[in-house]
Amino acid sequence: MWRDYVQPVSTIAALLLSTLALVLAQFPIGSVRAKWTYVAIVIVFNLVAAVSVVYSQYYTITKARTEIATRREIREQLGVFIERGNALMARLRDADAPLADADSNAWANEVETFLSEKLGQSYVLRFRSDTGILLGEPVGLARPHIDYWRGVRNRVYNLERFSAELPP
Repeated sequence: MWRDYVQPVSTIAALLLSTLALVLAQFPIGSVRAKWTYVAIVIVFNLVAAVSVVYSQYYTITKARTEIATRREIREQLGVFIERGNALMARLRDADAPLADADSNAWANEVETFLSEKLGQSYVLRFRSDTGILLGEPVGLARPHIDYWRGVRNRVYNLERFSAELPP
């Protein structure tokens, strides 16, 4: 993006100003018009340097604020997904309730779409992974309930890890 190149403009202007100073020291200006032209050039370069420094600082601060807001938005949405996943796990622990397979799959697809768009495909792969997750499951449930419960639990656990990884 062109804004990323504003900061070097002040450095380039400073280099040009120092070069002009060296040239003036070696080749003094004789005419009044040439002196005023030199002064005007120096003023223009100083203004360019000052404006680029101020704009660069403004851009840096604005970019940092935008990144903080984006991370906050992502973390809040992860919290919503975690809450919904916990609600799904509660439904899946109820042996008398119908299997919430369609809701579980819809939730997982929605989370994967969000992760892919906001954090990248690697987070989708990590979301699906069971690596590093402790074993354990509720007792007294039919196998389909347990399988879906475990799948949701593992994905909620991964979402909690993602949320913890995002700096405030």
